Amino acid sequence: MKWAYYLAMLSLSQRASTNHCGLIIFDEPGQQEIEPPSLQALINWAGQNLRDDQQVIIATSESLDSLRQGLRDAGANVITFEGFILQPLT
Repeated sequence: MKWAYYLAMLSLSQRASTNHCGLIIFDEPGQQEIEPPSLQALINWAGQNLRDDQQVIIATSESLDSLRQGLRDAGANVITFEGFILQPLT
């Protein structure tokens, strides 16, 4: 439900004047025990329905192989990081 709300607000901003900044960030959407096809559908929707001035960022620890399979036609840009992104300062 939350995803639908956030994506609806983004979609509405394409058709009406709103204060939406055109950016949505999802951090580990798979934490809510989502099925892999649903995560792929979310990413595919974002890849196919955004304007050039809009962006959806999804941070996930899902396997890269399963993501790449599901994202073939999504128009998504996949950026990977080895290990943990945040590191303690020494």
